[in-house]
Amino acid sequence: MELNKYFNRKSVFLFLVLTLAPLIIAYTIFRLYPLLFIVFMSFFKWDGISEPRFIGLNNYIELINDPVFWNALKNNVLLALLSIMIEIPIGLILAYLLVIEPRIRCKTFFRVVYFTPMVLPTAALGLLWSLIYDPTFGPLNQFLRAIGLGFLAREWLADPSVAIWAVILVIVWQWTGWYFVLNLAAVSSIPTEILEAALVDGASKWTILKEIVIPLIKSPLLMQITLASTGSLMYFDLVWIMTRGGPAHATEVVATWLYRKAFFFNQFGYGSCMATVLTIITLIVGAYWILQVSKGASYR
Repeated sequence: MELNKYFNRKSVFLFLVLTLAPLIIAYTIFRLYPLLFIVFMSFFKWDGISEPRFIGLNNYIELINDPVFWNALKNNVLLALLSIMIEIPIGLILAYLLVIEPRIRCKTFFRVVYFTPMVLPTAALGLLWSLIYDPTFGPLNQFLRAIGLGFLAREWLADPSVAIWAVILVIVWQWTGWYFVLNLAAVSSIPTEILEAALVDGASKWTILKEIVIPLIKSPLLMQITLASTGSLMYFDLVWIMTRGGPAHATEVVATWLYRKAFFFNQFGYGSCMATVLTIITLIVGAYWILQVSKGASYR
């Protein structure tokens, strides 16, 4: 009996090793090693060709004194705040209305429409909105001129005062559908008896949302805030496609400035330093919000 138990335990252990070993090896090669290599290279000056030269904390000192980096980080923080204050609330309201409003027909159609921007290739979205913002032939300026608001027409992606807002508008439009789907799943998990009882008691839809729905889906909302904040800190693709961080670094985010420094100016050590700092900031922000999620789950 003891022998059978020993072999059973040994078989389970062997099964776990054989199952997890490929995953651990792959994670080490493709995730952990590159991360440690970037941290290591942040202490060197390296152009990617010649021999790396150890310079200690010089890259970090240069980063602290880099105004473009701080402007890029400010744009990342702005994007994170607007994602939390616009994308998640709009996604929640759209999902809530789709669940609670019986007069809405063709709900599947609305689900498809809201989520469509998320499934379109980012490159296609960037090119599409670049055409929409075109100062001469773009439909946005033509529409403004057609309704007598030609004084509002401008070079949307070439004007430093409005370029960042033009790009953020596209990002918000793209990602709102993602939070709509997440909130639709969260709101749909609430028993319909609770919502129907509140309606019978005379509660308004706004009161139900504020007093019942939001408290019941607090943990999913906090997880969405975690995704929005960490994702915004690492955002790259749409900004690069539409403006490449211009004009005059007005739309620069940390990832675009990092990419430019590393692959355009061959400052791989400085780019590694920027990547290390960005990773640390993202981990701190993510850990904070995950802690809030765990607290909310424990409270419930």
